[in-house]
Amino acid sequence: MLKRLNTALRLLVVGLLIYPLPIAMADHVPTQAPYGTNASNDVNAGTFTIGILGSDGFEDSPPESYTIFFSQSNGVTETNSFCVTTSFGHSANTWQYHTFSLDNLKYYFNDPAGTNIYYRVRSNNITDYSFSTLTNQNTWNLYAGTPFDYNQTDWSAPTGDNACNDPKILDGIGDPSNLTTSANLHDGSITIDWDSALDRYEYSAERYAIGFDKANPPMYGVSTGNVGDSNALNTEYIFSKSYLQSALSATVGDTIYFKIRSDNDTNSKYSNWTTIASYTIQDVASGVTNLSISNTEYQGLDFSWTQPNTGWSAVESYKIEYKLSSEETYTTINIADASATSYTIEDIAAGTYDFVVYACTQSGSFCHGGQAGPNTNFIVNQNTATTTTTVPPTLGPPMNVTVAQTYNQGVKVDWDVSNSGNLTAETYELYFRTDAKNETVVSNITETEYTIPYESIPNGDYTFSVRGYSSDDNAYSGFSTEPTLTVFNQKAQDDANAAAQAAYEAEQARIAEENRIAAEKAEEERRAEEARKAEEARIAQEKAEEEARIEAERIAEEERLAEEERLRLEEEARIKAELAELARIEAEKEAQIQKELEESILKDVDTDNLSDDEKKDLKVLVDTIQELQETLEVVEYEEKVFELEEIIIVAPTTTSTTTTTLPIIEDFADEEVEEILEVEPFPSDKGDEEIQLTVEEVEILVEETEEAIAEVVTIEIVEEEPIDTEGLTEEEVFEAEQKADEELTEKVEAAVAELPTEEKVKVVQAVAETKIQNLGNADKTTQKIVQAVVKEVTKVETVAELSEEEKTEVGQVLGFTEEEASDDLEIIAEQAASDKNTAQALDEFVERSIASSDVENFTLADVVTEVQIEAFLSNPVGAIIDVDLTNVDFATIGQDMTSDQRQKSKEVVVPIIIASQIVAQAGALISRRPF
Repeated sequence: MLKRLNTALRLLVVGLLIYPLPIAMADHVPTQAPYGTNASNDVNAGTFTIGILGSDGFEDSPPESYTIFFSQSNGVTETNSFCVTTSFGHSANTWQYHTFSLDNLKYYFNDPAGTNIYYRVRSNNITDYSFSTLTNQNTWNLYAGTPFDYNQTDWSAPTGDNACNDPKILDGIGDPSNLTTSANLHDGSITIDWDSALDRYEYSAERYAIGFDKANPPMYGVSTGNVGDSNALNTEYIFSKSYLQSALSATVGDTIYFKIRSDNDTNSKYSNWTTIASYTIQDVASGVTNLSISNTEYQGLDFSWTQPNTGWSAVESYKIEYKLSSEETYTTINIADASATSYTIEDIAAGTYDFVVYACTQSGSFCHGGQAGPNTNFIVNQNTATTTTTVPPTLGPPMNVTVAQTYNQGVKVDWDVSNSGNLTAETYELYFRTDAKNETVVSNITETEYTIPYESIPNGDYTFSVRGYSSDDNAYSGFSTEPTLTVFNQKAQDDANAAAQAAYEAEQARIAEENRIAAEKAEEERRAEEARKAEEARIAQEKAEEEARIEAERIAEEERLAEEERLRLEEEARIKAELAELARIEAEKEAQIQKELEESILKDVDTDNLSDDEKKDLKVLVDTIQELQETLEVVEYEEKVFELEEIIIVAPTTTSTTTTTLPIIEDFADEEVEEILEVEPFPSDKGDEEIQLTVEEVEILVEETEEAIAEVVTIEIVEEEPIDTEGLTEEEVFEAEQKADEELTEKVEAAVAELPTEEKVKVVQAVAETKIQNLGNADKTTQKIVQAVVKEVTKVETVAELSEEEKTEVGQVLGFTEEEASDDLEIIAEQAASDKNTAQALDEFVERSIASSDVENFTLADVVTEVQIEAFLSNPVGAIIDVDLTNVDFATIGQDMTSDQRQKSKEVVVPIIIASQIVAQAGALISRRPF
């Protein structure tokens, strides 16, 4: 043997030198895993491909297919991932490829563009049910651009059982098989036996359901036991004669049909039923027990036995057959007496004999050898009278079963050991049931009594039975007699009655207490009423005394007031004199202020060349400016009374110095002024107010907006680092914060400027639902990204690239109505290109919108108004002088405004007229400025 092994090794070494094997050699396993895997994607076709390198094919069960397990999460296993099984099988040392289409990827993944796909592969041989181990995990980063990021709303990962259909795991639960039936003719029981399903299914059996009936298909059902107990997975079940009689009224000649099913109650999975098996109850009596044979010299051979009558039919006769062991032919003796328990063969020759004692029905037509067995051997020796015989082991049923209830304990079942058979029971099984479908068994009882606790046996009518078991011989006895008992837990009832009595007594005590409290309350109210009346009498007395005192005091007070009135008149005369002096001093101060204001306003105006009318107009201008400054100071101080957003000065911003005289308010009749004030200058296009969101809803929208913007714009800023203020003055801290804010703004604007137009529009779309006013809780980077995008998408050249739909979306974010948003966006872009105030308003739109989050319907028009008013307040005369009114056609004023600006202008008709007066007077003066 050793020599042959050495020769084989030498031949193997030589073979390897001449024909070297591939680097990856097959292991000694039935099915070999792939030798290699790889991955790739095609950005033109929108596909993802995994390559599989087949083994050398020397295994016993080469792969018939491959299963690819894959996931977007690291750590792929057979149970935590998706999987697909290839249509191709093994090809030795050859690469084969499985391709996922774009639709496949949409099915399995949620937006996989730019993410890692982890995968492992397993070889399958379904025919031999042989599977390899999984390959090592590999990963592939899917291309981050189109088409893999196309229409992200279409990407949705699957859920449920269809996410992975692994051929290794058979669906559902396996069917039991090979159902057979057999009978114990002695005790009348029927045993069914079956094989469990193979362990290849998704769910395992937790117990078996058994259908049985005299009808086909069977309708009644039992189970092998409760889930988890020792009998649940038994593949054999015994139907006792008494049970079949009780459940089906079964009798001789009936055919009982059986079927089996695997049950998994935890997952509600149930197998198919097996093919139906049947057994027909035979007309057979139980065999004799306790058979004894004795030989009395010269008196013959004596037989004695016991008939338990446990079979389906009652015994009608007996039959004894015997023969010499050396011969073939039996001699038969028929005993017609059904009650016989003994018999003597008087004349029998010496020798070794075989005996059989049969219990028969129908005049000996159906006989049963019973537990004595067919070959009871007995030796007859007339000289010595010694006999030998073999009696088979038997275990009789327990005797004298009684049941009784023990207060506060349960039902006590008591029985005696069997008085038949030649075995002794080691344990007992106790059965109790309310009907055939609701039976409970208690196993492994070692005593001849057992108390069933009340918690295990609810109140009801029960039938009880007991049978013995000998583990040494694996023998069960027949069932005992079946006493019945109406179970009632008297202790539980007594406890319930006691609880009810206690509740009743507590209720009576509560009622008595309420009555006592009510009586005390009535007495207290009576006393209170008496006290109230006494108090009212006292108060009436005090009131009369008080009224007399008050009358006396009134008279004294009238005299005092008369004296005070005289003194007041003297003081009033003194104050009037002082006020007159103060008025004179104030008039002198106002005259001085007026003079200084005129000198300040008219320092560049040649007043010497003005006509008398122009001087009058100049005075009106100066008075108006002074009045506006005083009014605006009041507005700035009293913000709650006058809102700056209600003052809008509408005028084209040019640098021409051509003089244009506008009509002032004095040029109109009173009726015309009233008409101007009453008529809406522009139509309103505002709809109903929007539904206000809750704080929680706003926070959710802001969080979603931040996430959406972060996916579009990438800023190389990890986080806003806090400024180290240690050792800095407040001014230095402010300068540092300003510098950090400027650096962040520059980075954001640079990043946004590089974005394609469609990406900028995506940012606008992300903000649309949230609204800019609600971004106060957003991080500073998000706010600045939105501001930079607003600035970019309102440029004239950017607006020209947008579609009508995109213009509408951008316009609505600025506060324009959906119907006018596209046109208004073009108007505001043109304004911003030529008007510095509008451009400034766009730059500050996001910041001012967030600051005005509590202002209803705050739009870009409000921001433009604020900027214009601030410019006017800082230099009112300069703002007027810079206005070019050349060729102004007031019939067309508002046509170059957005609909929102026109709507806002309705609220400020009077300020426009006042501004027109200022502009009219400025026009007359500008033409006379010295140059």
